[in-house]
Amino acid sequence: MPSVRSRLLSRTTTLLVLMFAVAAVAVYVPMRASLLNAFDAELQLEARALASQVEQMGGEIVLEFELGELPEYAREERPHYFQIWSSNGHTEAKSHSLANRDLEKPAPLADVVAYQSIALPDGNAARQVSLEFQPRLEDAGPNVQEPLHDPLIITVIRDTVELDATLATLAWSLLIVMGLTVTLSILLLDRLIQQGLKPLNILAAGISQVGIADLAERLQMADAPAELAPVVERLNELLARLDATLTREKSFTADVAHELRTPLAGLRAALDVCATRPRSPEAYQLVIGKCLRVIESMQAMVGNLLMLARADAQQLTVTSESVPMDNLLRACWSPYASTAQGRQLDLQWDVDVDAVVQLDREKASLVFKNLFENAVDYAAEGGWIRVTARFADGNPRIIVANNGCQLKDKDIGQLFSRFWRGDTARTDAVLHSGLGLSLCQKIIEVLGGTVVVSLDRDVFAVKVVLPRTSLATPVAL
Repeated sequence: MPSVRSRLLSRTTTLLVLMFAVAAVAVYVPMRASLLNAFDAELQLEARALASQVEQMGGEIVLEFELGELPEYAREERPHYFQIWSSNGHTEAKSHSLANRDLEKPAPLADVVAYQSIALPDGNAARQVSLEFQPRLEDAGPNVQEPLHDPLIITVIRDTVELDATLATLAWSLLIVMGLTVTLSILLLDRLIQQGLKPLNILAAGISQVGIADLAERLQMADAPAELAPVVERLNELLARLDATLTREKSFTADVAHELRTPLAGLRAALDVCATRPRSPEAYQLVIGKCLRVIESMQAMVGNLLMLARADAQQLTVTSESVPMDNLLRACWSPYASTAQGRQLDLQWDVDVDAVVQLDREKASLVFKNLFENAVDYAAEGGWIRVTARFADGNPRIIVANNGCQLKDKDIGQLFSRFWRGDTARTDAVLHSGLGLSLCQKIIEVLGGTVVVSLDRDVFAVKVVLPRTSLATPVAL
């Protein structure tokens, strides 16, 4: 692919050539016309001078000069030519240079001077002028009246060798000047383009020095041209995003390792204790049940991680169907009803029983199950949970709130971070991996909605706003 320098140079050179060519033509054309007009004017004067020496004597046409007295019409090298005709086509006179040849009589001119470019027998270019004139009457006395002779036609021809040479010299001069000017302009432009592109080379060198280990570094170009300033700014923004992404991925990897290590350590401890000595079937069943609960939690965490990864890669498939809102929310609440009852939680249900939404039931169920599970687990003992679902401006809005929240206002910004939990001791690490709200946010975004959290004293609320309708057909996102 051509470099920026070569592109700028080639396009600028093309533009320069076109501009100088137009300028050269603008100079050459009027100068050629001026020289040609001057030549034609001189040729016309020559023809009129000859015509003024033609007179009518009686019924005859006579010349006041001898043809031998006009050397330019008799010489062998580059002679001039002339011929005079009467109105009936009879030749009245012609130059010695024509010898036995005759010029072609022009058509009636009607008092018009006619010019024409022709080629001479020797191959030289020439210009021809033809005009009508009335021969001068010789004074025959006061009592003699001679009738006027019909108008005569004279044609004078002269080669344009000197004119063509002058025009050729002018054309070559313009071409040479244009060539030298274009060449010097190209050399100067090449130098200027090199200087102009120097900041790009500095920027490229700065980018080449940025590595994975120092993504926190930023490109510094205090004297960057105004055109490069947005590029430098965008590159720094890109480096910031890459740095944040790598930092997040490192933290994510560390958190995954930690989250898996905790349940694996619990499994190993339970199995080690169980293997120290023979135990009763009831004891074995107790250990097996505990291990199954840990494995189920690990499976749920891995499943959430897989779904998050697929959502990040935009590989989730969304389908749309009509779903009664009350039916959907009650089905999602059902697995946690007994736990809520055991904790003596008061459920406040305010859902429009006639509301029907268009969405992906499976993915929406995953979101609301996560919200209900968090509400049941983190609500105060003997407290309450409130579920509200209504249409606002045509959009379904579902709010899940509970009291007894121990979070602080500064924690709100961390709630959607993966593996983040409010209890730093992580006493419930097996039950909650810190992926629930992150997964909810990602799925709601895929569905085209939004999710926000709020904290009012000890009341924690999650508001989900769904689009008016979902996709009509399955679409891979």
